[in-house]
Parts: sequence; C-alpha cells; structure tokens
Amino acid sequence: MAPSGTDVCALADVGVDSAIVVVLGSGYERSEIIVVRDAAGVRGYDNVCPHMPLPLNIDRRIYAHDRHVHCDHHFAAFRFTDGLCTAGACVGKSLTAIPLAVEGERVKIA
Repeated sequence: MAPSGTDVCALADVGVDSAIVVVLGSGYERSEIIVVRDAAGVRGYDNVCPHMPLPLNIDRRIYAHDRHVHCDHHFAAFRFTDGLCTAGACVGKSLTAIPLAVEGERVKIA
C-alpha cells in the first residue's frame, strides 16, 4: 500500500454517492484503490474481490449503485460505509479498507 500522505485524487473527481478506481504506482508497487463518497465522507478500499483475487471492475469504470460498489465478475455488492458484501458470492466478507483523509480539495492516504 502507498505510504501515508500519498495523493490519491481530487475530491471533485468523486461525485457524491459514486465511486472511482484510482491506480497508484507502477510495476510491483502498483495498487488500485476504490474511492467511494457519500454524504458521510470519503472511504477507500483495496480493489480486490474477497471471493476471488480479481479487481471488482473489468474496465476503467466501477459500477456503483444504491451506495454499493459491485463486482463485475461475481455480481457481489459491497456497502460504501464499511465494504461489507451484502449480496453475491461472498456475503458477509468485506473489502480491505484503505484509510483516506481529505486535505483541502485533495484525497490522500491517511
């Protein structure tokens, strides 16, 4: 995972009640973070499905609906608030949280 203070994205890049995937680093240092935003704030999750070690998205977009992100491979649904799977192949498992903080208009690793 990227070190504390690493810039992730602009707050404006993530609309309220939506999510984006951000790629940090390259090569062996590469990681993908799902950044979700709702009225309560911004949270981050490792972009790896707990059912099988695949990213949730197939292409550059991430499907977010009803304050859940969805796995394009297994159709699992994960809550914005805590990453808990509420439907699909891995109910009861959770995405791995990545601590984020908003500093000014930027989202950073906390």
